[in-house]
Amino acid sequence: MHREYLIAFVVVCCSERADSPTMWSHYANNHGGICVGFDGLSVNSFSGIKLSGKVNYQNELPIVQYFGEEKKRVVHKIFFTKNSDWNYEREFRLVAEADAALTMDPALIREVMLGMNIDGLTEERVRQMVAKRHTAFPVRTAHLSYATYEMEIS
Repeated sequence: MHREYLIAFVVVCCSERADSPTMWSHYANNHGGICVGFDGLSVNSFSGIKLSGKVNYQNELPIVQYFGEEKKRVVHKIFFTKNSDWNYEREFRLVAEADAALTMDPALIREVMLGMNIDGLTEERVRQMVAKRHTAFPVRTAHLSYATYEMEIS
């Protein structure tokens, strides 16, 4: 039953922070990718999103009652719960049905951050795409901090 839910939904995962070296390593191609900063993501940010909210970090798996429990509550338990070891991510998720056509208002993009190991071709393509936008926003670069264990974005 759990697998059926995993197939039936799509999850958009976001973080409240862009300064974690671990996040850049795990989710941005070992610092070779990009991070997109948004303003005000919510259920209304994308067409097709059904649920949104912060991830709950805990040490125990949630008890899911597939029969007799409201579907929305089951979905929330499955997609909005992670082990406490991941709490540094400070994750926010949006969940839609798998067949939803997800579109987002591009005006919500406030910045793009380039990883410190991004290749020149990818950086150039990102900068060209940003330059074509009607609404300007900054393109910044992430670097390892010399003072903390976090990234500095400049």
